[in-house]
Amino acid sequence: MHNCTIAVYGLGPASIFFLRNFFDTDIKINVYELGKEKDFSKIETINKVNGPIEFFKNSNPERAKGFFGTASLWEKKGVGGKFFKFDKEDFQKWDWPINFDEINKNYDQIIEYLDTSLSINIKRDFQDLDIKSFINFSKKENIYQKKGSQTLSYCFADVIRKLKSKIKNSKNINIIYQSELLNFEISKNKNLIEHANLIKNGKIIKVIADYHNLSLGCLESNKIILKTFKDYPSFIRKNKIGRKLTFHQSINIGSFKSFSRINKSFIKKKINFTNEILGLKFKNLNKKNPNSFVVLAFEPSQAKSLIKRIYNKLFGTINKINVSLAVEHLPSSSCFIELSDKKKNMFNIFTSYNSTNLNFAKKEYSKYIKFLNQTEVFGYKFFKKDFHINFETNNHHHGGLIFGNRLSNPVDKNLQFKSLKNLYINSSSIFPNSSVYNPTFTIIAFANRLSNFIYKKIKS
Repeated sequence: MHNCTIAVYGLGPASIFFLRNFFDTDIKINVYELGKEKDFSKIETINKVNGPIEFFKNSNPERAKGFFGTASLWEKKGVGGKFFKFDKEDFQKWDWPINFDEINKNYDQIIEYLDTSLSINIKRDFQDLDIKSFINFSKKENIYQKKGSQTLSYCFADVIRKLKSKIKNSKNINIIYQSELLNFEISKNKNLIEHANLIKNGKIIKVIADYHNLSLGCLESNKIILKTFKDYPSFIRKNKIGRKLTFHQSINIGSFKSFSRINKSFIKKKINFTNEILGLKFKNLNKKNPNSFVVLAFEPSQAKSLIKRIYNKLFGTINKINVSLAVEHLPSSSCFIELSDKKKNMFNIFTSYNSTNLNFAKKEYSKYIKFLNQTEVFGYKFFKKDFHINFETNNHHHGGLIFGNRLSNPVDKNLQFKSLKNLYINSSSIFPNSSVYNPTFTIIAFANRLSNFIYKKIKS
């Protein structure tokens, strides 16, 4: 039997940013992580899934594993996504229970924390770009530009390691690796978690805590709640648990190289040469339609020889421009996760493009090709031959445990599971819709908000 004030399940970004308020306090916290420390082995959770899992088609299976809460993936270089804030319209369009201004404060707190406490220095990555060829055309075509941090995608492993080190050295926090959360045992009146059941080294561990923080991947969070209430199917139906999954679908529309010579002073003013991304989004879309967003990622030349390195320092070279189209998926009752009747511990996942999304994506693809054909980046002009199309549907799942003020929402605005007073859910499973932007920053912002909320609650 384990006893603590807060039990945190998972050691990914949501968990580690939640914990930052609690370093070296008198609040006893246990963190339970499925994987091993510094272990990058594959987690085979996906093999426990049935059904038409269309989002794995044409997709990266290793990345797909991350949606089941494989925290070790976050320590790999290049994993961590791009730091984009959601737009105000993302919070208004689908009836989020909090407003943009509130979550924007948490975005800014995280940026400040990364820059001052961890010396990541990403504030500069949110400065506006000034590329005339984009600006002139974007005004004409009603497009606006959005800046994000590509740098963080490549240094996120350092962020994770620095924060994990703080967690490990904190006197009040204990990390228990290779601990798989099975389910929660609930009280007879179903309003409290009596204890959590975990398995470690073939033995069941019971965890009693004042607060249980479920910070796993979206699909894994849904799976745990479904297993917890498997004997109460009417409760699952009433609260729509596992329903209306959405996902951040993306289309790779080009990857090509350019070796344009650029004056060093010019590039310093216009672009962060280490890693940079520019997003382009069409304005004033109909409320009923999804949004779309093109991401252009600029990467520097990986020059190895001394002469090339000196040349690149003096003149600058853009080595590659990746172009991808992100399309916001519409919430649909046909996308869901459920327990399987056929085999024990198996799950059915149904998630795919619907016709509205598919037709919208094809139209947007043509629109952006037209746009890119009429502009250039630092002297490189885009041509039709640069583009090829590849749909991916395994990106950034959301929903199933949607938060909101309605009775049918299983989670409230403070991320508390309404039926269980001591359970909080901190993952993209609470999101009522997908945005066109990478959700990592928003998940972290909610972790920060939840951390502040629970810390004040305990201290008061």
